[in-house]
Amino acid sequence: MNRVYGFAVAISVTFLSGVDSELQASDDLERIIVTGSRLGQEQHDRLSPVAVICAEQIRLGNYQSLEQLLQQTVYSAGAASGQSTTNASRGAARIDLRGMGAARTLVLVNGRRMVLSGSGADQAVDLNTIPMAFVERVEIYNSGASAIYGSDAVAGVVNVITRSPEEGLQVDLHSGITSEGDGTTLALSGLWGRTFDRGQITLGMSYLDRGGSRQTDRTWAHCDPLGNCGDFSSTDTGGAGYWDGQWWSPGEDGDWQAQTGGYDVSPHSYLSTPQERVSLFSELRWDISEQTEVFAELLYSHRHSQQQMAPAPVSGVVLDTAQLGEGPWGTASSIEYRRRMTEAGTRDYQQKVDTVRTVVGLEGRLPNFRGAQWDIAYTFGHNRAQNWVDNLALRERLIDAIYQQPDLWFSGQPLPAHILDEVMYDDFSTGGNEMHLLSANIRADLWSLPAGELAVAAGAEYRRESGWSTPDPHTVAGSSSQQQQDPTQGHYNTSSLYTELSLPLLKDRPLMQALTANAALRWFDYSSFGSDITWQLGLDWRVNPGLLVRGNTATAYRAPNVSELFAGNMGSYDRLSDPCWGVEADPERAHFLAACRADERVDPNYGLGSDGAILPEDPQTLVTRTPGDDLQPENARTWDMGFVFTPERLSGLNLSLDYWRFDIENAISRINSQSYLDDCYRGESAQCERLGIERSDVTGRISHLEAPLVNAGELSAKGLDGLVTYQWQYGGHDWSLDWKISHLISHELNGVEYAGTLGRSRGGYAKWREELLLRVVADHWRGQYQLRTVGAMSDWSQPDFEVAPAVYHNVSFASDVTKQLTLTFGINNLFNEEPKYHPNHGDFGTNAEVYDVLGRYLYSKLRYHF
Repeated sequence: MNRVYGFAVAISVTFLSGVDSELQASDDLERIIVTGSRLGQEQHDRLSPVAVICAEQIRLGNYQSLEQLLQQTVYSAGAASGQSTTNASRGAARIDLRGMGAARTLVLVNGRRMVLSGSGADQAVDLNTIPMAFVERVEIYNSGASAIYGSDAVAGVVNVITRSPEEGLQVDLHSGITSEGDGTTLALSGLWGRTFDRGQITLGMSYLDRGGSRQTDRTWAHCDPLGNCGDFSSTDTGGAGYWDGQWWSPGEDGDWQAQTGGYDVSPHSYLSTPQERVSLFSELRWDISEQTEVFAELLYSHRHSQQQMAPAPVSGVVLDTAQLGEGPWGTASSIEYRRRMTEAGTRDYQQKVDTVRTVVGLEGRLPNFRGAQWDIAYTFGHNRAQNWVDNLALRERLIDAIYQQPDLWFSGQPLPAHILDEVMYDDFSTGGNEMHLLSANIRADLWSLPAGELAVAAGAEYRRESGWSTPDPHTVAGSSSQQQQDPTQGHYNTSSLYTELSLPLLKDRPLMQALTANAALRWFDYSSFGSDITWQLGLDWRVNPGLLVRGNTATAYRAPNVSELFAGNMGSYDRLSDPCWGVEADPERAHFLAACRADERVDPNYGLGSDGAILPEDPQTLVTRTPGDDLQPENARTWDMGFVFTPERLSGLNLSLDYWRFDIENAISRINSQSYLDDCYRGESAQCERLGIERSDVTGRISHLEAPLVNAGELSAKGLDGLVTYQWQYGGHDWSLDWKISHLISHELNGVEYAGTLGRSRGGYAKWREELLLRVVADHWRGQYQLRTVGAMSDWSQPDFEVAPAVYHNVSFASDVTKQLTLTFGINNLFNEEPKYHPNHGDFGTNAEVYDVLGRYLYSKLRYHF
């Protein structure tokens, strides 16, 4: 393990968020603070809905990371990265609530911010930094909460509550494997706790080794429903040259022939990427007086993750034929060369990431001031990453080597080792993030009013965020075969003051058992943007003991983060379709024909073979992601309203239905390159200027295209969430049913509707998602059945292509063999539901961020308490 980075002193008040009262209440505290409020309210009395993932579900399930737990909820949408994201995420895992973007979801640990993390200058928390072994439960606040928590809490808040201390040592062993014999998992953790007269201490350690799975290990990932197998790139082994309007490759007899094949990259890609993690956790609480307590938390994680891709492609290499000498290119003054560097081996990615978060502080109460509770806290977080990519090529050295020995490079034969030593290199980069947070809070019931207690909370915060990313010098210079990238370095700080109150208005009136107004206000000042205010207003109407009606509206604010403010240019190979490819022979592209003909850089035979047939198009285009000019903060307005019904005649039943809506102005996002490209060749010149399109003088292919970060305009979403919970006893056992369902009514970005669509760039926005949990608990055993559904969608590029729903069945059983030993067995995806194919797919012919790609998964757990 690398060095431990830092020390933190944090003092935080009564914010033991979202834990059941029987787990968290003590003689010293009158009320629990819950997620989404600094004021305590019971679960079904909260002003806005909060989804709870309980400890029993976590213990019975196969959750190796928070990513798996959160991305399976009905509130997740879009395309949050995870273990099946092959290379773009660099091993990090995110959560994207409502499909509003990972940067708009705030992640807390025990009610306090978690440091941003990943490979450097990141926009969101890497969920791998919070080990599942220490998680007791998770609460998801499904509404804007900027007035309560500050920036980033636009789409909602995820609050992770760590496990409470238990006397003695508890050891857990977790293993799993797919029914195909791959994707193995081995996890080992230990948690030790001790309670003293004046305090308690918890120490924990966890280790996880997650094996990988290959794309070619699943037929559906390697072959589409029509039987077409492989994922081919036109950049093939042996090299190819472009002249006389087409690509030529050397034949076995030394003659040149028109290139017709390609290189299958799929055998080199992971379906699920391997990863190794080590984590440490500790928590201390100690009474220094009857009214004051000191506490400290430490969380450290080390991640070693790996990805693999096909051997490095080198393309867009323009060569002067005068330096090459005579050849099959005849009188052409220049040609373009490309080659797959198979002789050097695959591109192997790996990351070693260390993250530390420390919290130390004081909390207490003021007995002479109506039992007011206070805290003052400092939280420190630091994340550092080292990133490697092996077997990349240096373009300038490669060009020099071609000029020195053109016959070798155009022979179609493998390159010798001494040439590879000259032109290949291993890339190394570093990056990180750091957070300092100082906070002070106080909460009290100020006055007793006729309808109840007037509760008020107030506080102040100071936060400093910094981030950096330092690419390899070859990558910065643009001399690498991988995309060019500039360094990122920057920081900002923000100060804020907030207050929240709960004002009881009426009580014990006809059809109005209680009526309570709630309000929150936050003033903040950013070093980068100045000051502003967010607010929240709500009304809580309890009609009678069995019916609660609630409503809430709020403003939300998100300032651009370090990555958005200070990042430079960064290249990315995106899957794009050139509107002019084969346009002369493709009736489906007739609407692009006029603009393509007007572009002098596009040859009439572009994309056509010698017989006039349309050639296969290389799906990857180099896109330069540029920083935004004068980015401004996002502003949002959120609404939610609904009811909770708990019928007295059917004890244990709770029903709730909530309508929610988000409207974001000045939404920060990168332009949709494909949409802008299509619009450009429909005749919209402004889109062409925004993209800055450049084409190769030799092939006519797009060689440069810019995708700037902009305040894109309006992002809005609305929908309905339903929840049914029922608890009962039967056969001497405790039974519970938990059914969540979410209906996405609309999800629009600048007037473009995404609800009900599935595509490679923005992911999946199913209109219907549901999760049903049925659990039975006996004296010495427990069983659980989970049904999870991702609803039908239509393909983004081909709306007539309907993608069927995906239905997953998970079962598990746990038995207390002795008082100390518990064994758990389970099967995820019991019926081996395969991911859904769709034309506008990403890797594997599907969308790995939406569907389960591993298939049937068997797992077992052992827990022993010493």
